[in-house]
Amino acid sequence: MLYQEAERRYDELYRAKSILEKNSGKYPEGRIHVVQNKGKVQYYVRFSPNDKSGTYLSKRQKDTIRSYLQKKYEEEVLKLLNSEIAILEKFLKKSGEIGHRIQSSYSENPLEIRNYLSPIDMYDADVAREWQETPFQCKAVANNVPVFVTRRGEHVRSKSELMIANRLSELNIPYKYECPLILSDGRTIYPDFTVWNAWKRREVYWEHRGMMDNQEYANHTVQRIKDYRREGIYLGENLIVTEETSAIPLDTGDIDSVIHHYFNESGSSGSTWEGTFW
Repeated sequence: MLYQEAERRYDELYRAKSILEKNSGKYPEGRIHVVQNKGKVQYYVRFSPNDKSGTYLSKRQKDTIRSYLQKKYEEEVLKLLNSEIAILEKFLKKSGEIGHRIQSSYSENPLEIRNYLSPIDMYDADVAREWQETPFQCKAVANNVPVFVTRRGEHVRSKSELMIANRLSELNIPYKYECPLILSDGRTIYPDFTVWNAWKRREVYWEHRGMMDNQEYANHTVQRIKDYRREGIYLGENLIVTEETSAIPLDTGDIDSVIHHYFNESGSSGSTWEGTFW
């Protein structure tokens, strides 16, 4: 948990650092020097280290003062961000090495030995494989529903679901088609796809809504999203919804964009269970 929090904090810092570095080019040359004189604050701009006095800025030059003060503030923050990033990089490197040793103490044993053990932790690949191999009873496909067969041999209900399934399979991302999910009120629903996020080690539910120009179907979609929300499953976090109408179909670019956003993590996307992607 501590390691994950450190990773989250590192990502936050790195995003902030990138923004500040990008901003640096928009500020004017020179550095502001602030003087407090007899209870009054005065502002000067210095354009070189040898400039001891600087150019006075009148209070009427509010935009110029604001720009220089923001520049000074962001430069100070950037130094602090770099310091914390350096500390976290050392921590994550050391912690990652130890975490790898903990995982390998289970995962690198022969299968016969692993069968005797109750693991504390294991490689992401082993976690994903166990998740994928856990049996479940999918929803039956009615005889009047067109059959589309995925590269894994599953029967799905639409061409778009076929595209999603095959793309997940191509990228070695573990998923289950129409795996039952029991809600807190006792009802069972069948998300189109339950997908394993290897680097966050959690399930993500993916609903594809293929007839959004049908009002009854659209209403059902809204109700389904509300059901998820009551279960603590939120859009943008652990719920994906893709959609299409007869005039605006789903395409492979949409699918790849969604997969890249939810299932790719810079530096560790190779933790998917059989290899790397992206």
